[in-house]
Amino acid sequence: MAIRFKDEARCLSLSVRDLLERADPRGDLQVGGLAGTARMAIGRAVHEDEQAARLDEESAYDAEVSVRFTVVVHGWECTISGRIDGLMQSEEGVLVEEIKSTLLPGEVIERCTAADWPEWSGQVSLYVWLLNSCGKGPAAGQLVVISVADGTRVLVPVDVDTVAWTELVESRLARLVIEREDWLAWKKTRAGGPVPFAHLETREGQGEIAREALNAVERGQQLLLSAPTGTGKTAAVLKGVLDSAARRGFRVFYATSKGTQREMVERTVSEMVERGLPIRAVSLTAREKMCLKDVVDCRPQVCAYAQGHFDRLVEGEVVANSLAESVLPATRVKSIGEKECLCPHALGTDLASRADLVVGDYNYVFDPQMASSWLANDWDEWVVIVDEAHNLVERARGYGSPRLNAAMAHEAEFWLADTYGKGSSIHGQFCHELAVLIEASWVDSDLEKPGEWEVELPEQALFDLKERAQSLGLHYALMRTRNPVNEDPYQELLRAFSLFLKVLGTAGEESLRLYGFGPSEGSWIRLLCLDPSVLMRKRFERFEAAVLMSATLQPWAYHTDLLGLDPERLVLSAHASPFPPHNRGVFLATRVSTSFRDRAAHRERTGSLLKSILSASPGHRAVYYPSYSMLQSLSPLCSVEGSVSLIQSAQMTEAQRAEFIEQLQDDTEPKVLHAVLGGLFSEGVDLPKGRLKTVAVVGPALPPVGVERSRIRDWCEERYGEGFSYAFLVPGMSKVVQAAGRVVRSAQERGAVVLVGRRFGWRDYRGLLPEEWDVERVDDPAAAVSEFWKATQEPA
Repeated sequence: MAIRFKDEARCLSLSVRDLLERADPRGDLQVGGLAGTARMAIGRAVHEDEQAARLDEESAYDAEVSVRFTVVVHGWECTISGRIDGLMQSEEGVLVEEIKSTLLPGEVIERCTAADWPEWSGQVSLYVWLLNSCGKGPAAGQLVVISVADGTRVLVPVDVDTVAWTELVESRLARLVIEREDWLAWKKTRAGGPVPFAHLETREGQGEIAREALNAVERGQQLLLSAPTGTGKTAAVLKGVLDSAARRGFRVFYATSKGTQREMVERTVSEMVERGLPIRAVSLTAREKMCLKDVVDCRPQVCAYAQGHFDRLVEGEVVANSLAESVLPATRVKSIGEKECLCPHALGTDLASRADLVVGDYNYVFDPQMASSWLANDWDEWVVIVDEAHNLVERARGYGSPRLNAAMAHEAEFWLADTYGKGSSIHGQFCHELAVLIEASWVDSDLEKPGEWEVELPEQALFDLKERAQSLGLHYALMRTRNPVNEDPYQELLRAFSLFLKVLGTAGEESLRLYGFGPSEGSWIRLLCLDPSVLMRKRFERFEAAVLMSATLQPWAYHTDLLGLDPERLVLSAHASPFPPHNRGVFLATRVSTSFRDRAAHRERTGSLLKSILSASPGHRAVYYPSYSMLQSLSPLCSVEGSVSLIQSAQMTEAQRAEFIEQLQDDTEPKVLHAVLGGLFSEGVDLPKGRLKTVAVVGPALPPVGVERSRIRDWCEERYGEGFSYAFLVPGMSKVVQAAGRVVRSAQERGAVVLVGRRFGWRDYRGLLPEEWDVERVDDPAAAVSEFWKATQEPA
């Protein structure tokens, strides 16, 4: 059970485990993995076998005995509850038994005492104390330690100092109560404090956006908020949501799809703090980015940051001291972790569990495999803000679309043989059988070309193989204990296999079963989630309120349908651009085709057209392409003399991204940014204000045609009557509008947008462009751009 407070009644309820582990955590950081999961399953089996044997042997033996005791601490009624593994009744009293399993062999555990198992003996001691305190004693206790390596069973007596345990229980309960009272005092401070806008001057429309966001929280609504890029949605929504959340005692999760968005939120909240906002805000990011070591390995025996993590965390009062800083970006959390010798990722989670505002990737709240446990227990106390919400449908579809590669199984098989030799043969056999199952999913042996095909997967055989994997868990855990390794392809395979089966076990008609083959990748099986609304509806219904915002949320039905939003709670709000319409020129260049079948034939003409457009514009310019292949094909044809080309690559580091943006800050020489639609530089990023003058978008970024999109189209046509639109048109055109939004981000800025490609002239495509755009089809786009810039008084 979770620790539960009833503040008005001043009641606290918690379990024995909570009191021992969460009330005053100590020792090493332990990050669970598949070996840990296997150990838990084995431990449960040991418990059941031991209990069954004792029940047969001893008539006075009871298993799974509930105990409950209430004590008043600092005016709070604290109730501790638990369940004892075994209880032996006798004339002298009762004997508490806790059954524990270990990988250690018998000759080791036979020499151990209760002091060698402090956590386990503490559990026994607490149960003894509870029984004595509630008048069910006199009680004594012992550990029943069983070696799963060789079956040795050892009884370990546990002496209990009643006075010491009374002091310990009361001190830990007092710690929890005092922390809660501090939290309630902080909530009162937060509720009574100001919630200012981030800036002294607000933009037109920001006040109305803030009011809509506030009302959404007040009324428990799901608000879809569409407003053009540059209108200040982030600051306005934060103002409204935090205002209501502070007064009503809610916490806020700001979900982002990119790290650049997280940085913008951090800056905005910091500016609000400077103007008086009382808040505790923490940003989360991936474990790999937070790790202070070259290789991510969280075992305390190899990581100094994990070893003794909780001792240093508690003794240094690191959480309380850190939260006093108000805003804690992920970079700051990492530096605190390094200074205090703590795991930064674990520290971030601890900080977030006591924060008012948490900023992090969509995964933390929407991915069922990753959703944070400290959040999932109390979703109804949270308001979620979804930034760049047009990205959420595709991300959600990905959560329900895991993939399993035969090549991964083969790699694990060979690695096991090289690393552990013959002793790993049973695990290698598992890998081999899994690879064969994947490869045999295709019934036709004539594979002439790469692709994916809908098939019937051998589901029963896969689940049977999962049982085999679980039965092998103990053996592999013992192997790893004797010979630890850093990188483990076998564990990665088991993790992917477990995820695949978890999703497969709940997949309904909205999920396709696919087999795929490629000459370099080999064979794979995959689930394809056609409709993520099934998954997302369950997430959104738990939040107190939600605000989903973007510049591209229309047509509304696309998002309301595929995100499973509740019609009874749904509110739609569209805001027009507050900027003068004549400050943006939008031109259609439709005399070239960017469709797949025409790209090669039109390559030279398209490159020449882009070069002329770029040459006609002053300052910094950008060209956005629907794919890296088009970027690589066309960018060499449109380099402009006297301008520096900045070309996005597929794998850019944060430092490289920052360097590009810094170069765009410098206007001593003009730059041309070549980037992909939907990428780092086309949305969710504040390019230097006023520096980018002209944007050319080369074709709509429609998803590639294939089995996947064809079936999504068929499903959406049958279910919603919007096949092509939902599968291709809306996701592609939203990226176009996002990229065009990189210019004209204030009332003083001017900018030109050129949409290059025949399809932009078609009615269905033009119908998805913002209504406030005054779109002009031109024969000579370069001349149109030149005239646009001549009309401004701004110096070139």
